[in-house]
Parts: sequence; structure tokens; C-alpha cells
Amino acid sequence: DYPTLDEMICHTWAAMIHGGKSLNPYAGHDLNDRPSVTEGVRYIFSSFEALDKIVLFGKRTVLLRTNDAEAVLYDHGDEQMFVLVNFTQEPQTVTVDGISGTWHEFRHNCTITGNTFELKPLEVIVGTNVVKGADLPTYEETAALIDKLEYERTHTGNLLFGHQNDVEVTCV
Repeated sequence: DYPTLDEMICHTWAAMIHGGKSLNPYAGHDLNDRPSVTEGVRYIFSSFEALDKIVLFGKRTVLLRTNDAEAVLYDHGDEQMFVLVNFTQEPQTVTVDGISGTWHEFRHNCTITGNTFELKPLEVIVGTNVVKGADLPTYEETAALIDKLEYERTHTGNLLFGHQNDVEVTCV
């Protein structure tokens, strides 16, 4: 099975909040097989390009660690970012102590207030104190693109069978 966009984002952030400093995308041949992998890798790499300084050089503080979820706060100069990851396939409610005020939800074009979150299965919430990646496609736009490309892939029809032509060869 190929990973979904949510699985790719969750697994990547799970590695990063545990101190990961590099990305290893899925095998190259898989990258062209499914839109979820192609666009998922593009989404992940563009996200980390927008957040690279804070992820690479920020001081990482664990705010919450359970078997089901984890939250980490990054501090880098005047910039702060928190990452909250739901590791499960179940929705859950999580309260994260150590964050307050208003945050910009990365790649969602909205703000976050409060510290209690209703997480969807495998959901990742990234909040920054300054707007980051405003020129990037949102999560919703990327998910819609993947759905469109997957529909096109599965509704193209067979390109090998059912196509025939009469071949006529003439030699002089």
C-alpha cells in the first residue's frame, strides 16, 4: 500500500520532533506511481524549506509526550513554532501546556488560540508565531490536487488492451 498524504505528514513530523534533521523520501519508482506520494513528498519538502531555520537551529522543548500524541516547541531567536502530532488512527482531544496566545496555523491560512485541540486521526498541527509559507499551497489545496490526480489515474482506461490497428506492410 502507498502512504496517504496524512500518513506521510504524520510520519515525517514524528521523526522531526524526535530530533530528525534530514528527510528520506520514498523510493524513486514509487514517487511516480501515486499522486499521494508525488504530491506528499513535494508538500513535505516545501514545508521544511519554509521552516528550515527554526527546525534545524531552534531549541526543541517537549511539551507533551504520550503513546498517542506528542507536542514540541521550537524557539529560534524571535521565532517560535509548536508541532502537535496525533500518532493514532483515532480522533482525540489533547491539551498542551506551554503554549498561549495566537498562532498562525502553517499551511492552513487560519489562526490558533487556546491550548486544547480536537485532533483528527494522524493529524499534525504546526503553529508559528509569525506567518510562514504564505505562498505555498494549503493542505486543503494539496489534498484536492491529489484527489483530482488520483481520479485521473484510475479513470484513464486501459492503454494496452483493446487498441488495435491493421498493419499493412509493403515492400518494393
